[in-house]
Parts: sequence; C-alpha cells; structure tokens
Amino acid sequence: MDLLEEIDAVLALEHEAGLRRRWRDDGEVLAMMPELAGK
Repeated sequence: MDLLEEIDAVLALEHEAGLRRRWRDDGEVLAMMPELAGK
C-alpha cells in the first residue's frame, strides 16, 4: 500500500465515522492537501 492509498483509506474511515470536522479544523493538513477542503 502506497502513501496515497493509505491516505484514501484513512479518509474513508474518517468519513464513515463522521469525523470530517477533524479534517476541517486541521489547518496544517488542509494547507498541505487543499483538495481535502472540498470533502
């Protein structure tokens, strides 16, 4: 499993668990990966 696959898996779990707020509040992650801001 490469890094992008790992990120996709984590995002899927986060989404399923209803933890999107965690990503939205994590400015560092959004700054590094702006595409997450739209999810």
